[in-house]
Amino acid sequence: MCGRFALAYDSGDLPRLLREWNLPVNTPSETSLNDQRSPDEETIKDQTTVSEQIFEASYNVSPTNYSAVYRPDTEAIQFMKWGLVPFWAKDASQFKTYRTFNARLENLQQSRMWIRPCERKRCAIPMSGYFEWKTVGKRKTPYFISRRDGKLMFVAGMYDYVEKEGLYTFTIITAQGPRELDWLHERMPCVIEPNSKSWDAWMDVNKTEWSTKELVNLLKPEYDKSELQFYQVMDDVGKTTNNGERLIKPLLKEDSDMFSVKIEKKEALLKTDDEEVVDNNNIGNDKFAKSRDYHKEKRDSKRVSYDNLAKNKEHKETITQKEGSIGDRVKREGANEPLKDERSEKKRNIVDMLGNQKDSRGKKKLKK
Repeated sequence: MCGRFALAYDSGDLPRLLREWNLPVNTPSETSLNDQRSPDEETIKDQTTVSEQIFEASYNVSPTNYSAVYRPDTEAIQFMKWGLVPFWAKDASQFKTYRTFNARLENLQQSRMWIRPCERKRCAIPMSGYFEWKTVGKRKTPYFISRRDGKLMFVAGMYDYVEKEGLYTFTIITAQGPRELDWLHERMPCVIEPNSKSWDAWMDVNKTEWSTKELVNLLKPEYDKSELQFYQVMDDVGKTTNNGERLIKPLLKEDSDMFSVKIEKKEALLKTDDEEVVDNNNIGNDKFAKSRDYHKEKRDSKRVSYDNLAKNKEHKETITQKEGSIGDRVKREGANEPLKDERSEKKRNIVDMLGNQKDSRGKKKLKK
């Protein structure tokens, strides 16, 4: 069951990343002209179809947090709250969203909660990957599942809108997981890839009738090890207030080659960002100019971070070689075996040697 995921890009990065998948991404002005609202939304005045707020990357998105949603009717990105609140809810603040951050695929046509969203409010949730915990006794070990090529992953979702509170919320659809991942968890979010059969059917705004059999056949999760990867990450991800790229990095050294969020990829992204800033210099809207300036400052800040990381790379590798891999250190700590200090060891050897000295008669000299 998907209860935590990462989106390692901010609102300025996402449109370009979606276009890497050849997905159309409308601007706010374009969306207002092309809005194809479903019947129960046609009476909503001034409906916001694209969030104008600026959202930063998050490596620990949890239920009740806001994150990006791609809507097929507007072909745009919108930021919504995770944990679906149905349009008929009398008081959204009292609704128990911790029960609705996931929707079971096999129940979409069986529950009043899911029928209407499944018919007319389907969407896709972009993410860098999601977290899952393997439970053995009382011990829970977190793992991160992502694409091997480092591109955005999309999972099937649904959204809803509470008009009187102006609240958009979404849920992620899960299903029985493939046997290859049974060891980790019995369920898995329904991953869908743009331009695939499952994507085209799920995102078809003209299709409003479904059978349970049809849905299960369409969205049933599969695991292709050539496309997806998983590895153990640090326990810090278990606390929702923790954030940062460290949460999605491999804990074990032997998994480090699987880490697909590469500095080179981000540098290429930054270069493209700069080119777009130049191309958009003639935009006359103050609001978007401010947004553009904000993202330029964010990119400059990112570049400084990457430069510092590159400078310290050799130093970090030297430390790692001396201390061993993260996995080795974890094992030593678990066995209460501290790292050896070479100077202390040398000192002990000298003391032992002095204590074993003998006099001319062959007797050991006692240390005073």
